[in-house]
Amino acid sequence: MKKLISVFLSLTLCLVLFGCTGNTGTTSDPDTGVSDNTVSKDDISDGGEDISYEPDDSVNSDTSETSDETLILPPYISNFVSWAVVSTSLRATDSTSLRLTSVNKPAGFGDIALFTYDYTSHHAEISEGELSDYAVMVAEYDPDAAGVVKTAYYAVGEYTDAVAPEIPDDGFVILAHRAQDTMIKKFSSFDGETALYVAGVQICDVGYSITSVSSPITVDGVVDGEWKSHLIDTIDADNELWTYSNFESGDFYTNAEYYVTYDSDYLYFAVVVSSPYHYCPITAENAGSMWQYECIQVKVSIESPKSDYILTHYDHVVDPTANNEGVVRSYGFAVNDNGETCYYENSPVNGIFLGKAKCVRDDAAQTTVYEVAIPWDEYGADVSELESIGFTFSINSTNETDVKNGTWRNLILRDGGGVIGRNDWAKIPVVTISD
Repeated sequence: MKKLISVFLSLTLCLVLFGCTGNTGTTSDPDTGVSDNTVSKDDISDGGEDISYEPDDSVNSDTSETSDETLILPPYISNFVSWAVVSTSLRATDSTSLRLTSVNKPAGFGDIALFTYDYTSHHAEISEGELSDYAVMVAEYDPDAAGVVKTAYYAVGEYTDAVAPEIPDDGFVILAHRAQDTMIKKFSSFDGETALYVAGVQICDVGYSITSVSSPITVDGVVDGEWKSHLIDTIDADNELWTYSNFESGDFYTNAEYYVTYDSDYLYFAVVVSSPYHYCPITAENAGSMWQYECIQVKVSIESPKSDYILTHYDHVVDPTANNEGVVRSYGFAVNDNGETCYYENSPVNGIFLGKAKCVRDDAAQTTVYEVAIPWDEYGADVSELESIGFTFSINSTNETDVKNGTWRNLILRDGGGVIGRNDWAKIPVVTISD
């Protein structure tokens, strides 16, 4: 009898232990505390309706079925959408971030897919299933917010049009599959006023096309006839690609004209800044501190910002590869209060500026000219073999009173332009090299 009782108790204990190790739907990495992308069918929000899953049709090629009760969601990629203040501290795992599983690829089961103007068929199918299986958000640029904001939102089951929503030229569309209930709750509450930042994705066309010169540019701080046909942008309050940071509304007293050209030896550019103020108490020895005063900060990428290389290594905060390999290089140019041209190059490859620069301040005309030639040899590049590069800059317009008040005024290309805030190389404009 005692033996029978012992056997019965042993069997009971085994059943209890087996029950405790059953599927719970999600697991967590003990080192990171981040849950993996498994989801129980019972956990999928469906608006109260029953969902049936066919083994071959309900799961896209990026997912797999691990059991009758659990499906694996697509893995998150490095790109994410943030509605926090753009800074070097942003992370995909922040409570103010929406993680993505794909960019400009048709959405399938479990995807959070983002689509930009680059998606070639604006009215083509953007999902592998019914659009009613997705929460849908449309975002467009709003000048008042100086960024892209939510303009339309449809909860799961609400978007029933046969045609997918049009992707704005200056905005994006997100589809979030109903299995992504936690993420859907995040972006369903976007307020429609806060600018949204998409890490590693260029939202609108900020690119330029440049043509060559037949004779070398004379780098003397004078922008005259030789530059006439190479003006590529005018930077002012009407230019929606540029943002005035820390300027008082209606008092955007700084503007600029932007010129770029090239020949077989150099990439040339000139920025003519009009401003009533100029304050730059630096020397050639401490040129790296010019960001606090009047100057321009420049980034050049020998790879197109839309190349696989940059899109893989876009986030300088967590991946310094492009900088370490000299693909993206940082420069600064200024004229100090003594009228001397000062500059720096921040690159671990050589760290010495090998080009030409002349910066001139004209107080009477209230203009500052930055004229620069960067040699292709610095990148080991033959311009005849290049189709495009990346080029960007910011204008620092901080005067003496601003410095005392701890205020830094900048003219910044959209989303920081690859210079300010995040150093997101994907935000650098593509410069197409013509003729």
